[in-house]
Amino acid sequence: MKNDNLIRIIENCLFIDRAASKIYEKISKEVNDRNEKTFWDQMTQEELEHIVFWEKTLELAQNGVLPNIFDDSSKIIEELEHIKTNTQKLMDDVF
Repeated sequence: MKNDNLIRIIENCLFIDRAASKIYEKISKEVNDRNEKTFWDQMTQEELEHIVFWEKTLELAQNGVLPNIFDDSSKIIEELEHIKTNTQKLMDDVF
């Protein structure tokens, strides 16, 4: 059975990780130190792996395959949407 709250949680996580990958990629392009560039490139790669995970997880949730594992999914959604709002503000400042 499809769970809309679980889908919202996953969509928020996906948004946050996509934003993080873009921010990390931008930082990597702007730093001059090779070690710093390597660090931000690795961070970007890790976020890209997270994105693949969330995309696959979202598909499973949309197909009703995943159970809701959260005791209070409404609270999780509220917290994630707060993070998403702050992340969007950061994206607006950076880009």
